[in-house]
Amino acid sequence: METILEKIKKETDFYSLLETSSETINVSFKSNDLHSIENSQNSSFSLKIYKDKKLASSSTNNERYIENLYKDLKEIINITPEIEYEFNFPKNKILYEPKTFYPSVIEIKEEKIFELSKYLLESILELDNKLIVDIDVSKSVSKIKIINSENIFRQYNKTYFSVSAYAVKTESDGLLWLGDYSISLDYSEKAANDIINSIKRQLSWAKNKSNPEKSGKYPVVFSPSVVKFLLETFLLGASAKNHYKKISPLLDKLDKKIVDEKFSLIDDPFVNGMISTKPFDAEGIACKKVPIIEKGIYKGIITDIKHSILLNIEPTGNASSHSTTPDINFRNIIIPEGEKNLNQIVKDIKEGIFVESVLGAGQSNMLSGDFAVNVSLGYHIKNGEIVGRVKNLMISGNVYEIFKEIELSKETEIKGSLKSPYILFSSVNVNI
Repeated sequence: METILEKIKKETDFYSLLETSSETINVSFKSNDLHSIENSQNSSFSLKIYKDKKLASSSTNNERYIENLYKDLKEIINITPEIEYEFNFPKNKILYEPKTFYPSVIEIKEEKIFELSKYLLESILELDNKLIVDIDVSKSVSKIKIINSENIFRQYNKTYFSVSAYAVKTESDGLLWLGDYSISLDYSEKAANDIINSIKRQLSWAKNKSNPEKSGKYPVVFSPSVVKFLLETFLLGASAKNHYKKISPLLDKLDKKIVDEKFSLIDDPFVNGMISTKPFDAEGIACKKVPIIEKGIYKGIITDIKHSILLNIEPTGNASSHSTTPDINFRNIIIPEGEKNLNQIVKDIKEGIFVESVLGAGQSNMLSGDFAVNVSLGYHIKNGEIVGRVKNLMISGNVYEIFKEIELSKETEIKGSLKSPYILFSSVNVNI
């Protein structure tokens, strides 16, 4: 490998090699029966080269093929157009190395994962034996390494532990879909019980059925899982790629108020236990914490190397792939909590909707902020109480508009790479 990389260094202006490897154990139950117990190992190697103002990249899953990969890239780069900027690798140092490796995950054996999966299935069926349940429990250990011609060598190890349970029940007027999940860098004893309690609550609230009498604008409470869907708009707005293309709705909005002052949005790669915690991104750039929105004011752009050069801004370590045109993505998204507890927020609603989950986003334009989605599981709020599950209901609006008047709950939940409270939007279109 050293001989190959030394050759690549001499023949190019710049190279970068990203190696990722992982070992995973997964136990899966489908339709109440054991489906699979899998042990898998995966590796990938992504090579990017820069020469004569041209960039090219490709990947392989076998280390022995890297030399052939380089030979292919030399041919590809000859027919590749010149890039529109002078490539330079920013020599920023790792400022902070967060904890990404938890021995508690390593210690979990296959038998324990199976027992936990079985316990989760049996506990959910005790709530309602007519449910058809899918369970997935897995642990994973990964290694991420990057080396480049600037004598940068960076690596970290990462653990994951995930639990999910989704269920469906056939009712006289259709299907009832329920479920929840937990994914963390650390093993959690309580993750399974949290999911059981969540499904128990969903069953209780969905026992009756009730819809508003007519379509119109209503206050709507979004669960953290649904809030995550809405945040795609802020990701697209804060992306340096869209700023450079001049298609971001947040163009020329830096340091200006864009949403309710109660709302802040932080992109934080250093949160203990959250799955997108990391010291550097897919290009090897040191990560840093970025306040996107502070008390309603737009504050931060997230970027990869290319667009930091084009916009003459500092790179933030937000590249999520190692290609010549990497995606720009959030790491961990943090929304600070509010002042009211969820029960009080619901009690203050005369009539409204509580949205647990949505189905699809095919009628949405998330760049502009426009959305229209079907409610997969939601509840009718009347006189401060949950009175039943709504049916055949769609919600729509514009993200930038509905975030202008909100209420945030004291309670927060971690859903993958998002930590968010429940959010009440004062006026959302509800179509029956």
